Amino acid sequence: MSYKTLSPDNFPPIQIEHVSKSFVRRRQVGWSRHPAESREVLKDVSLSVNRGEIVTILGRNGSGKTTLARILSTLIIPDTGRARVCGYDVTQESKEVRKRIGVLLNSGDTGFQPRLSAYANLEYYSGLYEIPMRLARERIRTLLADFDLADRGSDQYQSYSTGMRRRLAIAKSILPDPTVLLLDEPTLGIDPWSTEHIHNLLLELARRGKTILCMTNNLSEAKSLSSRTLVLEKGLLSSSSSIHEVLAS
Repeated sequence: MSYKTLSPDNFPPIQIEHVSKSFVRRRQVGWSRHPAESREVLKDVSLSVNRGEIVTILGRNGSGKTTLARILSTLIIPDTGRARVCGYDVTQESKEVRKRIGVLLNSGDTGFQPRLSAYANLEYYSGLYEIPMRLARERIRTLLADFDLADRGSDQYQSYSTGMRRRLAIAKSILPDPTVLLLDEPTLGIDPWSTEHIHNLLLELARRGKTILCMTNNLSEAKSLSSRTLVLEKGLLSSSSSIHEVLAS
């Protein structure tokens, strides 16, 4: 059956078809300027992720993981190819896509207000997500407890450690109850005990039908989270059989 005849509900939650993306790189050494160069970050990437599945993409820093996450979250446009989330095109139907995703990007900017408490920050975002107040308060209490932040929920965000900030960022991505979670280095800066706890929470979300795409450079994280791990190396996506080749090279 042709994809054109399918409704959005019939598509896999994540469908990527022959996506490529390049960026222009301008170099300057001292007073010398070099001609602009085009660097291809993603090369003909295709991937399908099913409902209730966790797929991890393993790759070094700079391998293209964040670029792929930003395309799926509608922040940048692919040069060629097509990507869909829940059947909606990330370029042409970005508003519909954003209604269905929760996103954590490894950008260093989580969008939290430093002088507000964790609870107040999540309450602010629940308003942006148009979550009814009573439901929002219930979700926030549950998320703070799930991420072991309940006793610090009234503390200002600026007092949080790196690990606590990361946990709160993951909680924010789950707050709107998305169909698809896009997580870029979800446990960066988090201790091993909290990492295991977060992995268990993500596995439970998958059992409830959530679709999760996790970008990581941590092989143990890839093994813990999913049975399907792909390798992104120099813009090319390959099977998990090449993991050890990538790490050894």
